[in-house]
Amino acid sequence: MGSTVNYLSYWQYAETTASGHPVLREGERDIYVEQDVGLYHGKIKILNKQKGRCYLTSQRIIYVDDTFHAKESVSIELDDVEKARYNAKFLKRATKTVLFLKPNSKHSLGGKASRSNVDQKTFKRIVEKSQWTCAICMAHNEVNMEIQGYMPPCVNCGISVDFEMISKSLTIVYADDATDAAKNKCPACTFDNHVHMNNCEMCGTRLPNMCPTALTRNQQLGGDPRVHIELEGNPGFTSRDIPFVQLSFRRSDGSLFFEALCKQLEDWESDQKKHMFNQDLTKVNGVGLETPIFEQDTRFSTLGIASLEKSREEQLLKNDILLNKALTDLGNLAALASDIEKLYHDGESAPSNTNPTLVIDRDKFLSKSAFIDEIAREIYQLTVSEFKDQREKHGTILVPLVDLYALYNKSMRIGTGYVSPEEMREACERFGKLGLTDLSLSRINGRVLCIASANSFEAVKRKIMSTIEHSPGADLLQITKQLNRENDNAWAIGIIMEVLQNCVKEGNLLIDEQISGIHYYINVCWRI
Repeated sequence: MGSTVNYLSYWQYAETTASGHPVLREGERDIYVEQDVGLYHGKIKILNKQKGRCYLTSQRIIYVDDTFHAKESVSIELDDVEKARYNAKFLKRATKTVLFLKPNSKHSLGGKASRSNVDQKTFKRIVEKSQWTCAICMAHNEVNMEIQGYMPPCVNCGISVDFEMISKSLTIVYADDATDAAKNKCPACTFDNHVHMNNCEMCGTRLPNMCPTALTRNQQLGGDPRVHIELEGNPGFTSRDIPFVQLSFRRSDGSLFFEALCKQLEDWESDQKKHMFNQDLTKVNGVGLETPIFEQDTRFSTLGIASLEKSREEQLLKNDILLNKALTDLGNLAALASDIEKLYHDGESAPSNTNPTLVIDRDKFLSKSAFIDEIAREIYQLTVSEFKDQREKHGTILVPLVDLYALYNKSMRIGTGYVSPEEMREACERFGKLGLTDLSLSRINGRVLCIASANSFEAVKRKIMSTIEHSPGADLLQITKQLNRENDNAWAIGIIMEVLQNCVKEGNLLIDEQISGIHYYINVCWRI
């Protein structure tokens, strides 16, 4: 019977924005969103993760908790999912999607057998190069491999001596453990990532398993320390079992999510196979890849007849490879030219009145209510980030809904379908329901809808009164310039106009209408 393993390291921490939306990686896109989802590790319920949203993206399955999204949100990589199974609803049991995970030594470091494997790999040393002195001509030799049985010829005299003759002068240089562990190269784009990165920072590709010496103790025994997994009981996994997790759907039957998941798993597998071509290639044009084709000349490599012959052979080989690559590139260029010409003719033959199609993201949601909730979080996050300078300077946010509507559609909805003004208003009205209490939808003078923080109207009012007090007789343009002296986008002129009208109506300001415009003064004598 195998040792007990918890497999908790499959769960990874999912970063979220202030509005509760998951932070996606570079090149990652969301595909489908499901509401009211609970998580199970094996057959055991995960506490504090029973009411949230489940995002299916092009790289992950992300759970975002409705109550504590910053603490309880987790994710599972699609690369770790072997297959999925759909369990329909039966009596009181909710519909569930079972995710069978790939057995991986990196995720099963909780057992004794796994730790012994780690120890064995930790003490395995890699030979970087071997150095020895020729017993015939006393020249210094060096090769980038471990000498086992066959002795390379001397770079000076070209004689290959017996191993016993150079055993006393043989020196083996091992690779530095810290340098080797720090290499975490992406198999797709060859970018050198940090040793603790699971996905490439450049292209998002899942990185191969790192050397266990690079894993911290927290990663070896339980995974990411930011992940809080508390189970109702012991999942009972052993080292022989196939680990699995479950997604429980409480609102819908989860069939659309399951179909989208299966399709994405197929697409993910096909994408991974794209990087398998030439992966185990050992030779190019008859030349091995492991040994360097061209070596830099040193004071030792230019000695002797053997070195001169080797240099000539390498030069001929270099010319041969260069010509082969040039002819190959020329053939590829010709093939691409014909493809581009074919594409051009196909575009000409297509009807000109065909309307361009948009990728409408409403299909990712089961209902319109779920779609409104999601764009409400996007609007909240956009407002907080876009008007961050205004909040830091004045302590408040006050934005007309009309301006925010244009900003949101232009910056967030290009290519995915614009939202209507009614949907925009309905989404802003749901801030309180979604726990986004820092901002709310309010009216100025009973007619202008704005997104405002607490006491923002009174703060703007005090700021305008202070400006007019220091610059009596200022008109609307001068007041706007005074308020927006440091930040051109702090206060919209429409907001300032409504606040001025409110101050005049309440008797705090007096107006002087002239041909040049309306000038404002502090009402000192005739208070209402």
